[in-house]
This record gives sequence, structure tokens and C-alpha cells, in this order.
Amino acid sequence: MEKGSKKRQRCKIDFIPALKNTPERRAYLEFTEESFAANSVAVFTRKGEIAQLNGLWQLSNSHGSINAGDRHGEQIDTFLKQQHNIQQIHGIAQNFQMLKMKRVDYVLTGLLSAQDYQNQRVRK
Repeated sequence: MEKGSKKRQRCKIDFIPALKNTPERRAYLEFTEESFAANSVAVFTRKGEIAQLNGLWQLSNSHGSINAGDRHGEQIDTFLKQQHNIQQIHGIAQNFQMLKMKRVDYVLTGLLSAQDYQNQRVRK
């Protein structure tokens, strides 16, 4: 369970801005009907390796990574649980490093999270 969720269970947090609504979390958290911010799920690959992604099924034979502990909604989470070629890696930087080193074929993560990571790298 995530750190923020544990604190929320002890009633020490009033608001968690980036937490997917899942059945497990609904057992102890209340979710607003409207999202605070939309963070669409995105698939990142090395340039030119997947021309167009028409559905999750296209990733079935590829090796991917996600940020450990991330949730992406019931449909995507269910797909990921069924895949045996998914690595859970701690940290977005490490996920993209694995992609760069060709240890995975794709990284599945939140679009805003990835854009923020890429922008931080550019500023350095």
C-alpha cells in the first residue's frame, strides 16, 4: 500500500491529488466525482519501434515496465496483471533508463508524469 494511503487510513491526510480510483482504495477512501487533474495513460517506446498503438493487445508480446505501485484504472490494471512480461520499477527515471538500454520495449505511465520528467531533464 502507498505511503499516502496508509496515512489517509490513519486520518492524517485530507487530499491526495493523483490517486486512481480502484475498488481496493474505495474500501477506505472517498473519491470525488470529478477528477482534480486528468493524467492520461501513455505508452512510450523508442523512436520508430511501434508506429501506431491501436489497443493494449499490441503490447502482449513486448516487454514493458510501469512505475511500481502505480494504478492506471481497472481496464489497464487488469491487462497488466495478465501479462508476464511487465516489470515494476521504482521511479520514472529508472523506467526510461530501462527503455533507453533496451531492457524493455515500452514504458506505460501517466502522460503528465512523463512530460514533467522529460521537462526536468531538459532544464538540467
